[in-house]
Amino acid sequence: MKNMKTSVHAPAAGFALSESGFKPAGGFTLVEILVAMVIGLVAMLAVLQTLSLTESQKRNVISGADAQTGSAIGLYLLERDLRMAGYGLVNAADSGLLGVCGFGTVTMHNTDRQPLAATTFTYDGVLGSASYLPFTPIAINPAGIPAGDAGTDVVLVNYGGSFGMVGDRAIVTVDNATGIKVTDRSGFQNGDLIMVTALPPATTCAMAEITDLPNSSQCGAGAGDSGIIVHATGTYSNYWRGNPLGAGCPSTAARFNDVATGLAASTYVGGRVFNLGPADKLASHVYAVRNGALTMCDMLTHDCTAAASVNDETFWRRIAPGIVFFNAEFSNAGAWGTAPPATRTAWMGVNAARVVLVSRSDQFEKNAITYSANSQPNDTGTITWAGGTLDATTIANWDHYRYKVVETRIPLRNLIGGKNIPEGPAP
Repeated sequence: MKNMKTSVHAPAAGFALSESGFKPAGGFTLVEILVAMVIGLVAMLAVLQTLSLTESQKRNVISGADAQTGSAIGLYLLERDLRMAGYGLVNAADSGLLGVCGFGTVTMHNTDRQPLAATTFTYDGVLGSASYLPFTPIAINPAGIPAGDAGTDVVLVNYGGSFGMVGDRAIVTVDNATGIKVTDRSGFQNGDLIMVTALPPATTCAMAEITDLPNSSQCGAGAGDSGIIVHATGTYSNYWRGNPLGAGCPSTAARFNDVATGLAASTYVGGRVFNLGPADKLASHVYAVRNGALTMCDMLTHDCTAAASVNDETFWRRIAPGIVFFNAEFSNAGAWGTAPPATRTAWMGVNAARVVLVSRSDQFEKNAITYSANSQPNDTGTITWAGGTLDATTIANWDHYRYKVVETRIPLRNLIGGKNIPEGPAP
C-alpha cells in the first residue's frame, strides 16, 4: 500500500477549530451592545446639554447686546439734536426770536407740507393753553403733541441752519405789498427761511421763505432797492429763480401781504427779520416712544399734533427699537425739571439737559431673572437715574427680560452762547 499522507486543511473562514470540531467565531454579546448604547446615549446627552447651555448663553449675550444697541442708537440721535437746540433762535435781546416768538403764535406757511394740504400751521407758545407747542429750543411734554407710551416723555427740539450770528439788526422800516424793507439785508439769500417778528409786547411771528432779493438789475416794484426782501410763492424749496429781466419777474401782488400766513401789510413795522438759514436746514423734531420704539416726527413735513397718526410710521419714524422708558429734564438756574421757563430771561438760565433711555431685549427668558439690590433694575423692579426712578414692574413679566439703561447730560451750548449775542440798534 502506498503511504497515506494526512493533510490538514485550514478551517473555513468564520469558523475556528475546537476539540469537538468547528464553531462560529466570537463577537459582541447583547450585554456588551447594550452597555455601548448606554455609554453613547450618556455622551450624546452631555453634548446636547452643553449645546443647550451654550445656546442659552448666546441668546443672553445677543439679547443684552440688542438692548444695548437700541439704547445707544437712540441716545446718539437724541444727543446730536439736543446739542443743536436753540441754534439761530437765541440772543440776549427782548426783541429777539426767543423773547417774542417763544411766547406767542408762530405761523408757518408751507404748501408742500405732507401729507396734509394745509397751507399754514402754527406754534402756540401760550403757556397753559391746551395746544401749547412753543417755538423754543427745547420743550418737554408740550400739550400740543400726543403723549407717548406710559412712563415716557415727549421732547420737542428746534434749531435753525443760519450760517451767521443771530443778531437782530434787520429792522423793518417798510411793510407793504412790495415786500419788507429792512435796515440791513446782509447775509440774506434766496431760499433762506426768515422769521418776521413784531416788537414786544406783541406776540406775532411769521415764517416764510425768501423768494426774491431785488437789486438794480431787476424789474418790478422795489427794483434797485437793496433793502427789500420778497416772499412771493409761499412754498418752501420752490423759490423764484427766474430771469430777472424777463417774464420771470415776480409780481408784487403776493409779496408779504397775505393775512392767511400772518404776513399782513404793516404788521411788522419796527419789528425784526431773522435769518434761519436754508429752508432744508431748519429742524423742528419731536421725539416720543410709541409702541415700544423711539420715534421722531418732523414738524416741517408732517402734522405731529394729529392724535390719529401716532401709529403711522410715515409720521413717526422708528429710530431705535425696544425702548420702554424715555425721560428728560433741563436745568433752569440749577434746578432740574420739565416746566418751561416763563420768560426770555428765565430761558437764559437754562444751560443743560439730561435724558435717560431704557431698552429691553426681545428675548423672553423662560425662567425669571434674579436681579440684585444693585442691578438695573433692582430686585424690586426699580430703575434709578439722575432724574429719579422708573418702575419696571409696569411691564408684564418684567423679570423675564434684560434691560440696558443709558443716560447722559448735554450742555445746551447755544443757550449758553446766546447770552453773549446782544440786541441790535434801535430803529
